[in-house]
Amino acid sequence: MEPILLIHGYSSEGENTSAEKIYGSLPAELRQRFPDTGVVDINLSRWISLSDGVGLDDISFAMQRALQALAAQQPGLLDDGFHVVIHSTGALVARNWIKNHSPKPSPILNLVHLAGANFGSGLAHVGRGQLSRWSRLIFQGTGRGTRVLDELEFGSSKTLDMHLHFLKPGENMRDDYGVQEFCIVGSQTLSVLRAVPIRYVKEDSADNTVRTSACNLNFNYVSIQHSEGAGLLGVAELKKMVNRRSRNLQIDEGFYLANFEGLADTRVEVPFAILFETAHFGKKTGIVSGSENREEVIPLVVAALTA
Repeated sequence: MEPILLIHGYSSEGENTSAEKIYGSLPAELRQRFPDTGVVDINLSRWISLSDGVGLDDISFAMQRALQALAAQQPGLLDDGFHVVIHSTGALVARNWIKNHSPKPSPILNLVHLAGANFGSGLAHVGRGQLSRWSRLIFQGTGRGTRVLDELEFGSSKTLDMHLHFLKPGENMRDDYGVQEFCIVGSQTLSVLRAVPIRYVKEDSADNTVRTSACNLNFNYVSIQHSEGAGLLGVAELKKMVNRRSRNLQIDEGFYLANFEGLADTRVEVPFAILFETAHFGKKTGIVSGSENREEVIPLVVAALTA
């Protein structure tokens, strides 16, 4: 079987952070399942996503350099192909690398997203605060990674443009790049976080960091904007319309324009699994490093890698 590369997400670093702390038992379990396969942690410099001056394009370029260095040690890597397992922000790094650097077909064969933050995380906004800045600096010796956090915000134009790239003709992830993606995400938060006064760590259908819908790559794109006439409405007319909508009554549909030009002609379905009793992180139920949910997580990862 081809080599398996591991790519970590935002914040999985610091001055004393080892690969074992980031991935837990996952590398060992993959080596046990695939004894003749190399399992490699792509070290994009342990501090890179928490550097305030580094953005997604920079990290994807670092991935390109890391792959070139790895290929020099393992001839044939970029020709024969490899599999990738990512966590969290690693989803954006891998997809952006494919967009910016990958040939067609791509050397990536199967791309497995573990709680991939494909469409952002509400915690990106929280992570920009002053308290977060000082805690990162004091306890991890890092910055906050403000540019990466910008790209992790809900509705980030940078991230949206990246995903829309793969809806264009000739840019289909599976048919044109030859990459088969799989999305696996948890749906429970850690009980200790329920007392934290931050809504994003205890939302339903989320893993305390990423919403299940934000991980799902089965998406399409419709642009909705107001018409020219809607911009000329007065306050009294707006109040009347709001009142009608609050009573579930229709309003003039001419005030909004829907653009369906961004719809893909054909959309390749991406296998998507939601796991119970699995969170974004945590020693017991973390999707990558948890100790009590391996029987749920590992078989799905193995099935994806061997598809």
